Amino acid sequence: MMTAGIGNNAAGALIASGRWAEADRLLAELILESPTNFTRYLHLLELELAVGRGQTERAADLAATLRESPEDPRLFGPLHMCLAEQALAAGDLAVAAAEVTDGLAALSGADLAEEEIRLLAVGARLAADLALLPATARPRDIPDGWDQLAASFAEKAGLIVAEHGAGQPDLAAFGAVAANEEARGLGRDTREMWRAAAAAWQAAGRPYWEAYARLREAAAASKAGRREQATRALTACQHLAAELGATPLVAMASELARRARLTPGNG
Repeated sequence: MMTAGIGNNAAGALIASGRWAEADRLLAELILESPTNFTRYLHLLELELAVGRGQTERAADLAATLRESPEDPRLFGPLHMCLAEQALAAGDLAVAAAEVTDGLAALSGADLAEEEIRLLAVGARLAADLALLPATARPRDIPDGWDQLAASFAEKAGLIVAEHGAGQPDLAAFGAVAANEEARGLGRDTREMWRAAAAAWQAAGRPYWEAYARLREAAAASKAGRREQATRALTACQHLAAELGATPLVAMASELARRARLTPGNG
């Protein structure tokens, strides 16, 4: 029988590499076999899958269970990150901001580089979305201190990469995402920036994040009038997201295609 810790790592690796159906099966087995006090970490991986797939009711049930767990930055940092991603996909930016704020507070003082940089990347995405809204459309219930906190996301991500990034391509790729999101919020992101991030995720074997970078590459290319490049990038995004079953990403790609009048192929 696989030990709980090894099984947790194996399931996490399957999720990261896009083998979500295999991760489902392994998690189901592990939850039956693992000690009760360890199953919360397995439920956290199930939550990541539910959010990636857009399974809102399943995610809500898992989150409710996880919130009853003892305080643990390894649990609550990623929990808030998942819920921030879910809120972003639903367009609930105020809830996303609260989750990012709470997640960073949960990780404060903990030496958890990957958990922190991923939350910073999600926060930078949210900050860009907020910056691009008309002032009249900005939610009124954004947490106090959000703008000051958000201004530090890309810089903090860069510091994590500088300190811990050697031999860890995921950290470097998350750092690139955070920097690109900061540029997007200022209207300065480019197709080349996102294409480089997508290549980094491809090299790291992380198709979900590659799909997201391709989506942003397509948007930046379209903004620059590079319709052929935009269509190629969007096709790549849709293919990766559909293979994963990442419904929210598929929806974002479809919305970009509609808004930019692009016609992705089957590439």
